[in-house]
Amino acid sequence: ELKHGRVAMAACLGWYLNAGGVHPAFNSALSNDPLKAMVELPAVGWVQFVLGCGAIEWLAQQIKERPGYEPGDLLGAAYWVDKSD
Repeated sequence: ELKHGRVAMAACLGWYLNAGGVHPAFNSALSNDPLKAMVELPAVGWVQFVLGCGAIEWLAQQIKERPGYEPGDLLGAAYWVDKSD
């Protein structure tokens, strides 16, 4: 749930930026319409996207297999969480 919520927030931010006419990648050469931009994206961009998402998923799976894993723990960040309740 935490990961999906963070992805949803990033997606909303990207949607609002594009709706405002800002496209930080490719010097704003892509369309602001997400469906058109999807077609305009070069194949290398799609490869980066798929490999990047795959690497994040693989890393998340490796983290879950560590001993002492707690949900939401990202590379030991649970150490800083107050567990007094």
